[in-house]
Order: sequence, then C-alpha cells, then structure tokens
Amino acid sequence: MATNTAPSFQADIEQYIADETLPLAQRHLVVYNLGDKLELPKGRGTNYTATRFQRLALPYAPLAEGAPAPGEFLSIQQVTGVCQQWGDLVRVTDVAELTIKHPVFEKAVELTALQVAETNERNTYNNLMALTQINYVNSRGARSALVAGDVLDSNTLNRTNAAFETIGVWQFQGDQQTDVQRTPSSSFTRTDSAPSGGPHYVLVAHPLVVGDFRNSSTFVLAASYSSVNRLYNAEVGQWNDIRVVKSNLVPSWTGVATVAVTAGTAGSLQTGSYFVQVTGQDTQNQYESRIYQGSASTSVTAPEPRRLSCQRTDAGRAAGHGDAAPSQHDRHPHWHRHRPGAARRPRDRHHRLSLVPLRPRRLRHRHAG
Repeated sequence: MATNTAPSFQADIEQYIADETLPLAQRHLVVYNLGDKLELPKGRGTNYTATRFQRLALPYAPLAEGAPAPGEFLSIQQVTGVCQQWGDLVRVTDVAELTIKHPVFEKAVELTALQVAETNERNTYNNLMALTQINYVNSRGARSALVAGDVLDSNTLNRTNAAFETIGVWQFQGDQQTDVQRTPSSSFTRTDSAPSGGPHYVLVAHPLVVGDFRNSSTFVLAASYSSVNRLYNAEVGQWNDIRVVKSNLVPSWTGVATVAVTAGTAGSLQTGSYFVQVTGQDTQNQYESRIYQGSASTSVTAPEPRRLSCQRTDAGRAAGHGDAAPSQHDRHPHWHRHRPGAARRPRDRHHRLSLVPLRPRRLRHRHAG
C-alpha cells in the first residue's frame, strides 16, 4: 500500500521564524547617573582641570594689641581629567537589509544605543576602580585575605558612613553650604515619614552582595519603610544614611589558581627573582574579572652576552708559500676600518672573521740553478 510520509516532502516545508525577536537580558544602569556631567569647550584640548582653594589654617594664638595678624598664604589643589572619545561601528550591507527577515539596520541602531549607555556605565566603574582607597569587610587587609564568611554587614556600613562624615563627604540632597550650622530645628529629619527628603549617601552593590546583606533583619525593616518613595533605579532599601542600589554591571572578581611558571633561556630580563601575576577579562564588558594567584619566586638568569670567535688567516699560507712561520708583521695584523655605506656582516656568535693585514709582507723567492 502506497503511503505518503512527511520526509518525502521535506523540500516543500516552509521554515517558521517568529516576527518578534527575543528580548535581551536586563542591565541596571546606575552609577553613571550619580555623577556630574562636565563639558569641555571646543578648542581647549583634552584636559579638564578643576581647582579647589584650600581652607585657611585656624589661628593658633590670639592677636596682640597693636600688632597685625601674621597672615596666611592661599593654596590651591587641582584635579585633572583627560577627555576621551569612545565609539564603535556596525556595518550593514543593502543585501542584508533586503534579504533578511528582521530589520537588520533597525536592530543595529537599537543595539548601538544600548552600547552607548552601557559603555558610559562601564567606564565609570573603571574610573572608580582606579582609586587607591579600598576597604574590606571585617577589617581584612587585602582581597586575598577574604574568606567565605566575609560578606557585607551593618558594621562595615557603619564604619564607612562614619568615615565619610569625618572627612566631610557631601551627601545627596544634603545642605549645599560648606560650613553647615547644625541646630536642633534643622538637623533632625524624620526619614521614616519622608524617605525622599533626608541627606544620604548611595551604595551601589552587586546583586550577590545585596543578597548577602538582605539577611540582616535591621536592613529588612529599613527596606520596608524606604520603599514608599524610592529615589533611584533598582533601589532595594536603606541603612541609616545610606541608600542601597543594586546593579548587575558592578565588576566582580573570580579567584583562579596560580599558573605554572618556568624560567626560559631567552629574553631581556636581568638576572634576579621574579613574580608573575596573571589576570583575564571577559569578552562582553571587558572587565578584568579573573585574578590568578601570584606565582612563587622564579629565578631568572640573563643570557650570556654574544662573543666573536675570530680566526686569523696567515697571508703566507694564503698565498701558497709553504709552511713558513709568519713574520712579525703578520703576527700583528691590523683591522680594516668599516667604510661608510658598506654592509656589515652579521656579528653572529658562531661566525668566523678573517683578519687581513693592511700591508702584507712581500715574500721573495730564489730560483734553483
């Protein structure tokens, strides 16, 4: 009995592709919007310099009658940033635009816009990571000293908040005066009734870090009343004067075992002991996110300097005059000077050079009877 099955008509099957494309994974863009946007005027180069006049030292003694004050020198502090241009390119041919089901050019424009915002966010994090002041939880002295139980806790936030207030870090929605006069009527703000009106700092943390801190019962209570009026994108709560915002673009690091290091026999390193540190970066955000453990001390011996091996050619033997001993002049030949423009022979270690005297001695012969 003849039976028509689907494989017999495989060539007549029309493949289905959905009209709507799948969405991309979400990213939380936070830190770039927390900074001030600066503008560099045209024709002013690429350096942006900001100047601060330093405070005057307080007088150490009262004034004497009839004597002027000793006076103070004004001093400035400057911070310079370099303006950089970032960009990228997506090329789409007309054939691709006309023959592909989905609008390729339209998608390229959409992805480029996302790339611009994410690049600004990534570059801001890179600038923050370039700072030298780093504090670790539980008063750890280095990242390598962290253990499994070292997570963000209330003690770390309290120490950070106290350190900021000690050095006078400006707060968001805080008083804009340099010297703030604190009085009972102006310094007290009920943040529980008006969470959007109190001066505060902002903590930007990775979702994994926020997940650890959520275990704090005190933080959960703070999140319950601060969620009435959230100020920032992806805000998860508040701890005292610190608002906690999560972002999955925060750089994270993964520790990797050290790599095997073997000293070679070539190169330009001087003789000594060296340590090797290897890092790796991801291909999407270009973060230096994989940190290998530093290698042990490796002894390196510098290569020996190259030497010339020379063989002197006896002028008499070269002329075919037997095995007569060379003359005094032949024993002390002269080097030929290198003429300008003449090609030099490579000074290889195993290359032999022949020394030819400038004025070879003329040998005389007698004819036998």
